[in-house]
Amino acid sequence: MSNRPSRTLIAIIAASALGLALPGMAAANGGGGGGGGGGFGNAPSARPTVDVAAVYRDGIAAYQAGDYRAAEKAMRTVTREARSNAQGHYMLGLSRMAQEKWRPAASALKKAVRYDEANYDARAQLGIAYLQQDKTDKAAAQMAELDELLAGCADACGPQLTQAAETLRAAMSPEAAGEDSASLYTPVPVTFTVEDGDAAYLDAVRLINIGLYDEALAKLDHAQDVFGPHPDVLTYVGFANRKAGNYTQAINFYTAALELQADHIGANEYLGEYYVELGDMDAAYGQLAKLEAICDFGCAETDELRGWIERAEAKSS
Repeated sequence: MSNRPSRTLIAIIAASALGLALPGMAAANGGGGGGGGGGFGNAPSARPTVDVAAVYRDGIAAYQAGDYRAAEKAMRTVTREARSNAQGHYMLGLSRMAQEKWRPAASALKKAVRYDEANYDARAQLGIAYLQQDKTDKAAAQMAELDELLAGCADACGPQLTQAAETLRAAMSPEAAGEDSASLYTPVPVTFTVEDGDAAYLDAVRLINIGLYDEALAKLDHAQDVFGPHPDVLTYVGFANRKAGNYTQAINFYTAALELQADHIGANEYLGEYYVELGDMDAAYGQLAKLEAICDFGCAETDELRGWIERAEAKSS
């Protein structure tokens, strides 16, 4: 896999086959999901030395084949190169869980939860990792977090949250506690395909364009499952979270995208918009300066951020 979503996805977006109006439309040399950025026009020294998305896909393939040791090795590389990528830490945790490495699994899953509060599966698996270490108080704390989230959404809770809570609750039941540790944990199945990821990504873009950000985030979660730490996908997750009012999540994902590709045009633009919305104009100007340096001959993203800054300053004067 290249350092972009699959060629099928790029071809579909580049041809505008679905008539989508992307914010910063994907280009063949820069990928989609936030205005492209980087691509073949950059100096080689500006590119990552490790194709993290490709390593992630290798790790997924190893996990699907039951080679959990190889999967763990791949995901360790992913999390080293993309330190704040929640999905990489989640898959690292699952790979260790499958080998009954409970303590290091818990360490990875804690990071997955830290970097993505909406990764409810990671929270459930973290609770199970604690149970395997007889840390029932910590498992109970994870269950309490899931129950609080369930109470907050009532009948509108999504299936991922509901299933995660059911999984951990079942593991904490008296019946499960009476079983041996081998029967308590079964490796989580991973069955998605690249085609699944393409479809989820395109659906997310469509939903973003019509303002359905929560629905878009659900699709982007699946795209992350497939493509792992991909800067285009991460940028759109940050964008959708920001539009939905989830500012902590937004900055986490913008940061994750820029860790992988510091000159990603979309992530730099959207981060600048984020700073404008927070009223941090110095930081917004910093992002504008970065875009001016990246876009030697100018680009729409630079003009867009400049417009945001000018409108904000005019409003405050």
